[in-house]
Amino acid sequence: MKKALVFSGGGSRGAYHLGAWKAFNELSVEFDMAAGSSMGAVNAVYYVQGDYPMAERLWGEVDWNVMMAEMFSREDALESMMDPITAKLKSYVTTKKVDVTPYLNVLNESADESKFFASNKDCAIVTVKYPSMAAVEVRKEDIKEGYLAKWLLASSSLYPIFPKHEIDGQGYIDGGFYDKLPIATAFRMGADEVVAVDIHSEAAHSAYLKHPRVKYIKPREEFGNFLNFDRQTLDNMTLLGYYDTMKAYKKMLGTRYNFFTAVCDKIEIYVNDFMRLLSFFETRGGRPAGKGPSVLSKTDTNAPLSQFLTDYIYPRGANSFSFFIAAMELAMRLLDYDKIRVYDISATIERIRADTAEIIRENEENGGDIRQLPQLLKQLRSKRFINFIYDPEKRETEIAAIFLKCIIHDA
Repeated sequence: MKKALVFSGGGSRGAYHLGAWKAFNELSVEFDMAAGSSMGAVNAVYYVQGDYPMAERLWGEVDWNVMMAEMFSREDALESMMDPITAKLKSYVTTKKVDVTPYLNVLNESADESKFFASNKDCAIVTVKYPSMAAVEVRKEDIKEGYLAKWLLASSSLYPIFPKHEIDGQGYIDGGFYDKLPIATAFRMGADEVVAVDIHSEAAHSAYLKHPRVKYIKPREEFGNFLNFDRQTLDNMTLLGYYDTMKAYKKMLGTRYNFFTAVCDKIEIYVNDFMRLLSFFETRGGRPAGKGPSVLSKTDTNAPLSQFLTDYIYPRGANSFSFFIAAMELAMRLLDYDKIRVYDISATIERIRADTAEIIRENEENGGDIRQLPQLLKQLRSKRFINFIYDPEKRETEIAAIFLKCIIHDA
């Protein structure tokens, strides 16, 4: 069974690939071939070279903002470092002159042809001919000596921000114009199984999310602009790539948050209580006292909260435990917990209890009606000035309230 690794394009978000690669190393997961588009092609070549330390140095130490500034007009260099995205686009639009030499120098130094051709792993670089817009899949056997860095630059020439790149008189532009995540390319190379690392929260190929021969790894939230080379952002993306890959191999838990796999002794009780309360709330408990169901509303029959949780954890399958963890994440999100760390489940439950002690006490003093908790949660967010950019949906608050209710009486 031949296994392929596929990296998507995405500029600075390629740091996510590095974190995935680190996880593969720790898990002793090996691949027979690699393919990619744009920055994904660059990282795929590094993987075929077997040079993780070099890739780690490149993503961890190179000042990409300085290099990108050098690629654009010198008079805009300071402005580029102060406001990289706006200045780069402004520079290109006004001068139409971009010097890709600094980027090509990085590729020439990091794309080691001796290691690449000596490797027993196959490789494919995706690019597009310009102006014909014909897709090109450049296989390892097609790459002549001295051309590896050129093909990488061709695959990552995001026209018109970057100029087209010419190879032997033919113009080429970014491979993402054809396929951001070349899973099909890997199958054409002879792969039996594919592990695809997509750096976009919205899947490049949703049809492959549940494909039996594809393990699809992607973030659940967008990182921001593909030209954001801020050091902290790159480091966070690397961590998230690592966490998401470990979760894909069931070495960690979570969807938007990250948890160690160890669970607390009372987890079964918590899960059962949560499912019981969930069923009660979405079928009867959400209505005001004394009000019966209406034929004009199907809310009571459509399990809206369960559907919300199912969508939240997709494409992973739904079960009682995954629902409970998802509900805990929604409570954490409402309380603005940091996503760039790993949590212990028991300790997190205790922290949530402590952070919500005020509203739990108020709820208990008023009879413990679960229908009061969503509004109390909103009031708590308002008092603590929590992340007003993020406005939680009604369902999120209701599910978080149910989670709180199920952990109250064990305090």
